[in-house]
Amino acid sequence: MKEEILDHYDDQDIRNIYIKRDVAKWQKHLAAIKEETIFYRRLIEGVKTSSLLDEPKKTDLISEFLKVDQANDHYLDSLIDYRNQTDSINECQDMQCEKFFLNSHEEFTQNIEAHLDKFRSLKAQVRGYFTGRIDIVIG
Repeated sequence: MKEEILDHYDDQDIRNIYIKRDVAKWQKHLAAIKEETIFYRRLIEGVKTSSLLDEPKKTDLISEFLKVDQANDHYLDSLIDYRNQTDSINECQDMQCEKFFLNSHEEFTQNIEAHLDKFRSLKAQVRGYFTGRIDIVIG
């Protein structure tokens, strides 16, 4: 969804373009995480227990992926609500209203980026097990 910023756009138009771009990007990331959590859980479940990945570690990893999946579902639902709210930003008549939306956007950005980072870290841990490096800890 690439939208060119045209000369006649005002600040509000540009802000809306960036917010919609963020929402579309997050939807793609969350959809991918949904698929990847299933993949990683099945991968871990199918691995033979070894000194690198014993049964308690397998169980812990599967549990962490289930937690990420649940959080991901929450963010998918929240994103739908958030996307619907952002349509109302054009109705703002004062700076306080716009500030509310911008602060909401910043908060949502921070929360979803933390979720994405946690998932990246978890995937790195799994890759570490498969490459023999067990130096990454789930936070």
